[in-house]
Amino acid sequence: MVARIYNFPAVMAGDTWSKIGLELLFWSDTAKTVPILMDNNDIVMQIRTNFTTEVVTYQVRKGAGITVDGNSVLIEPFVVTFKPAVYVYDIQITYEDGTIQTYLQGTFTVKADATK
Repeated sequence: MVARIYNFPAVMAGDTWSKIGLELLFWSDTAKTVPILMDNNDIVMQIRTNFTTEVVTYQVRKGAGITVDGNSVLIEPFVVTFKPAVYVYDIQITYEDGTIQTYLQGTFTVKADATK
């Protein structure tokens, strides 16, 4: 499975990111009747300057910026403290059985704010 691409709307440096209120719902069937419970899986979102760098600009994970409720995964709002630039991100889940899957990736643009 290839990760879906979603480019977040730009956010101003120093502002609270919460425009999307990103919530992911996981189902084991196309009719969306059987939820995949996320409670026992590790979930992480990392923001970096590019996909090949080892340096993580910002990270949230389950229990520290990511809330899980059954099959719902919510990225909590956070203050954007990093410099204006176009960053990349992805959201990756490690399941109980060790399977690793990246579901979402794209750009995370931070713009300069005139208010200091």
